[in-house]
Amino acid sequence: MPVESPFDQYMIKKGQSRGGGGGLLGLFSKKKTDESGEVTTEQIMGKFKGLITVDSKQRMEEFEIAKQEKLAEVKRVLGQLSWKVKNKELKIDSQKLQTQEGRVKFHFMMEKLGVGHLNIQEYLSKQDHNENLRRMLLKETKCIVRCYVLNAANLVSRDSGSDSDPYLIMRLGKKKYNERENYQEDEPDP
Repeated sequence: MPVESPFDQYMIKKGQSRGGGGGLLGLFSKKKTDESGEVTTEQIMGKFKGLITVDSKQRMEEFEIAKQEKLAEVKRVLGQLSWKVKNKELKIDSQKLQTQEGRVKFHFMMEKLGVGHLNIQEYLSKQDHNENLRRMLLKETKCIVRCYVLNAANLVSRDSGSDSDPYLIMRLGKKKYNERENYQEDEPDP
């Protein structure tokens, strides 16, 4: 992306942040403490990235209208300049500005018009950044997904008189994988 990623990042944690590690097992293991000195069993399991915007609909619409008016004005002025200098129409493709090749090409066009020092391609890229990011995130992409289920722990018994016979069901989009025929008999920790 031509600009810094707008995503917020949060660590996904598992465990108890305070008072963890107590009991009989706590006697035999090295106790981990948090910044306040309290015993903790908290572990970082991964990272969540997301983009959250809280704003009024009216304010967002006003901002979008103002942004579009500014963009139209910049494109109009560049178009007039192109007619004066090169006697030809200037076409600006916002999507091409999101690629390195497109930005370089646009920069050379701006150099020929005598305004390369203004970094107009950077300004235009930033204006369309949210729209391009949304387009990229919503674009369908074919990919291979591999899922490795290593174990399950402390499954609740669903059978009367014995442990459950667990099996795996996974869904991805419209596809469903059912491993019922590969169940594990009387196993609460498969």
